[in-house]
Amino acid sequence: MPFPAINYCLVCETARPELGGKISLLGFVGLSPDVDLGVQRFGQPLLLTLVLGFGSVQDVGQLYNHEIHIINPDGSFLARSPSSPINAERGRTGVIIFSTPLLPLGPGRRTIRVIVNGEQKFEGSLNLRLARPDELAPMGIRPQ
Repeated sequence: MPFPAINYCLVCETARPELGGKISLLGFVGLSPDVDLGVQRFGQPLLLTLVLGFGSVQDVGQLYNHEIHIINPDGSFLARSPSSPINAERGRTGVIIFSTPLLPLGPGRRTIRVIVNGEQKFEGSLNLRLARPDELAPMGIRPQ
């Protein structure tokens, strides 16, 4: 039986598991594809987390492996996860959480792809741009 559709991709700085199956999102940026992230400086590390929600899984006897790709405008990989199993419970929806440090070298729209057992199950995007001075000022940061 095929893996269900991935219905959403939340983008944030980090996600923390909580009691009762809850997840706390820290530094929430948006819902792909409507993500516009201003960075202080390109060529500086950036932590990014994707929370991907999938529909109800019916066949938990099958092993589902996934990869997540974040692709630069030129087609190169900004990030690529190793193939990893998905924890799924029969008849329940679930999430895949992917957290990775990035080193973006320039602005532009990045493509997010999720591959499950060799089949693309999601494609979204996020835009990275240089933050405006008014976005940095509340944090006491001066543009470089």
